[in-house]
Amino acid sequence: MRKRQETIHQRTTGPAGSERPCRLSIAPRQRGVTLIELMIVIVITALLLALATPNLRTLLQRNVLLGQANEISGALALARSEAVSRGALAGVCLSNSATQCTAGTDFVLVFVDANRDGAFDGDPLRQLRTAERVSINCDATSFFFDASGFFVLERNPDARGAGDYTPNDIEVCDDESLGAGQDDCRTVRIEPSGIISITTTERT
Repeated sequence: MRKRQETIHQRTTGPAGSERPCRLSIAPRQRGVTLIELMIVIVITALLLALATPNLRTLLQRNVLLGQANEISGALALARSEAVSRGALAGVCLSNSATQCTAGTDFVLVFVDANRDGAFDGDPLRQLRTAERVSINCDATSFFFDASGFFVLERNPDARGAGDYTPNDIEVCDDESLGAGQDDCRTVRIEPSGIISITTTERT
């Protein structure tokens, strides 16, 4: 009976051979997660995902629009640079073909047109595939720059200066983003001087 009342000790040996008592202890019992708590966490997570998904989809599609507008802007800038460096007419066209300018907007092609016949002089300098769910709207399908870097809508820019023609816009839109007759768009504007800019617009 006396032994049961005594505190249980172990003897350990220290660095100098001395002994010191080591009291034994029992770890406290840990409590797990109940099924109800787990279900509450799952429901809250599902609600947060449901609220965030539409905003995330809109953000992703707007990034696609901006990326497409940047690609078109880059293609126009390349054509302008090539026109100045080569001293020739260079252009960008929208096309359903990856090798020549035709009707449609599946591809964006950059090319040099030294003889001004509206056709490629050799292979395209750059080919871009347009993104899905993106519509491209513009008054013309081909855009040219002369040897001075001026924007030229027609292929015969002789004796024309920067003040003789007006800016031209290329709209890159998502027809499903806003709905109810509104489209989320990025507008690529080509100034008569050849300067290219991108703005955000809503078409109703």
